[in-house]
Amino acid sequence: HTINYRFGYTDGTPMAFAEVIVIGPNGKTWQKARTDRTGHFAFGVDRETIGEDISGALSNGWQIKVADGMGHIVNLTHHAPEFDPKGATATKASPTKPHTSLRGTPALFDLPVWAGALFGMSLLVNLFGGVFLWSRRVKPT
Repeated sequence: HTINYRFGYTDGTPMAFAEVIVIGPNGKTWQKARTDRTGHFAFGVDRETIGEDISGALSNGWQIKVADGMGHIVNLTHHAPEFDPKGATATKASPTKPHTSLRGTPALFDLPVWAGALFGMSLLVNLFGGVFLWSRRVKPT
């Protein structure tokens, strides 16, 4: 059983090559990997592993943590589908909400290139202007 996710930022760009850690229902690290350049990640859950502790797999779920190394972190829980003793998947008829929380958080200075350049130029002009005014101040005699 393969689970696929796509991770992205609030502006729609993918979380490319972000670190992913999957922790199983028993609390042990199941997989460490990275997303691809389009923000996609997949991991496999075999029925034998779920069968060892089916109550834990259904109640605790699989913890997935994605971090891009720049402060954006996504934490989510994947609950495995229920299996009957014969191995068939049992389906639940409960409605699901859209996963809007799967996106990362926006960065403090998540600006377009032109806005970042303008911000940098403004910062430099103000810095050098302050130094110029400070150096011109009249010293008391």
